[in-house]
Amino acid sequence: LGPLHAIVWASSSLNMAHRYVKKKDKTPVEEQMGQYLFDLEVNSTNLKSTLQAVYVNTVKEVEVGSKKALVVFFPLRFLRKFHKIQRQLVTELEKKFSGKQVLLIAQRKIARKPKSNLRQIQR
Repeated sequence: LGPLHAIVWASSSLNMAHRYVKKKDKTPVEEQMGQYLFDLEVNSTNLKSTLQAVYVNTVKEVEVGSKKALVVFFPLRFLRKFHKIQRQLVTELEKKFSGKQVLLIAQRKIARKPKSNLRQIQR
């Protein structure tokens, strides 16, 4: 591999890390989370297949007492996939984020009830 291959690989790995957090304006914590999830996908054979199929909505850092915790929100449709890897994923993320507590929360979107547009039709 020459230097050109290394540059192409590095740029593609950065692009792949961005697919884990689905937001346009990401915070530094969300950028780190995306990179760590990508690193786990590449390095861990147990988590690889599951992590390829999921993403995270947002990551928030909250203070609980004197400690800090990371709250990771993901779509509800990935709940079963996250249940399979929860224990190992939380342990790895707590190691990466230097002892901060990690909490995974499924986030659902409540859709409006469909309205009938009969009133809006002018006759």
